[in-house]
Amino acid sequence: MQVREYLAIVRKRWLLVLLFSLLGAGIAATASFTATPLYQAGSSVYFSLPFGNTANDLSQGSNYTQNQMLSYATLATMPAVLDPVISQLSLDTTSARLASAINATASNETVIIDIEVTDTSPQEAADIANAVASELGTVVKSLAPKGTTGQASIEARTVATASPPASPSSPNIKRNIAIGLFAGFLAGVLLAILRELLDNTIRTAPMLRSQSDSAVLGVIPFDKSAKSSPLIAGGQARSIRAEAFRQLRTNLQFLDIENPARVVVVTSSAAGEGKSTTAVNLAVSFSESGRRVLLIEGDLRRPRVSDYLGLERAVGLTNVLAGQMSIGDALQTWGEGLTVLPSGSIPPNPSELLGGSVMNDLLNRLKAMFDMIIIDTPPLLPVTDAAVAAKLADGVVVVVRAHCTARTGRRALHRPDR
Repeated sequence: MQVREYLAIVRKRWLLVLLFSLLGAGIAATASFTATPLYQAGSSVYFSLPFGNTANDLSQGSNYTQNQMLSYATLATMPAVLDPVISQLSLDTTSARLASAINATASNETVIIDIEVTDTSPQEAADIANAVASELGTVVKSLAPKGTTGQASIEARTVATASPPASPSSPNIKRNIAIGLFAGFLAGVLLAILRELLDNTIRTAPMLRSQSDSAVLGVIPFDKSAKSSPLIAGGQARSIRAEAFRQLRTNLQFLDIENPARVVVVTSSAAGEGKSTTAVNLAVSFSESGRRVLLIEGDLRRPRVSDYLGLERAVGLTNVLAGQMSIGDALQTWGEGLTVLPSGSIPPNPSELLGGSVMNDLLNRLKAMFDMIIIDTPPLLPVTDAAVAAKLADGVVVVVRAHCTARTGRRALHRPDR
């Protein structure tokens, strides 16, 4: 994927990225405001040789002292220094726990050790830093080699005294929120890209063309009002969605000019992809062109056509196929130019009825009465009704719903709603 494609994914899923960014900032802010404030106080100790009369002696003494700085810094966090500090300040802790709060560093090419102490109390942080500096000097002098006069060869002097800090060193609320915001943004972007890569659904018409050798007859745009007003009639007759169905009707007519389809089965791969609304609106659009159109409610498992059109389905196709009534008595009119054959009683063997010779004979009789016959059938994957009905039809329109129908194993000609 190119950078432009990644940016397109972020723009598409901007809400997810925003939510994770705010979540990261919120977590960081909560953690910062609930954390115990910590204060840092620092002191510095200067080490030197108390004697040396010549420049060579002073140089050797300085080199010796510098070589010992790392050892002295380590000594500052050892029990020999910290146990007296704990006793002096009456601290309720151990030398090991106190050592974790102390950072002693020796500056390069100097004879100064900086001592930093972190504590929840600013005053206690300063007191500990000063006590460690003082005790470190005492311990170093006691451990240093003695001169000929019994004087210690190393002297230590506190050159910077710690004072209680005015503000805590941590948590740094602004920095933490910025880090949380960035981390949340990064997590949101990664999740958006991951969701896009794992999305196995048909999302665009070009993607649909790449998945099928059949023609893409049309694209019906998403319309929020379609759920409450599914039919392209009345107030919806001039909507963009209605024009899309008329374009679908035109494309279907020009698919094969020499042998135009007169019997068309409408189905989908799974339930909920909009096949019934597509069948109804396609029939309505054909009736608008002045043709004699018959809409057959061939979904004998979960019929919906009659509900959309406000018709009674108690008698219909199954009753005609069973010889219980004539075709003329089962037909119902809707609007101008549209005739509907409801499903009738729900049978125990829908596949056998739709694919049988009686159905074939019925369609041949209906072809003489109507210019266009559209049959709404159940989805392809759960049952075989649509497959057997397709053998009696001139063509099949397979409805594909964007961001719903999976690419794997699915073939489609048309997508509704989005």
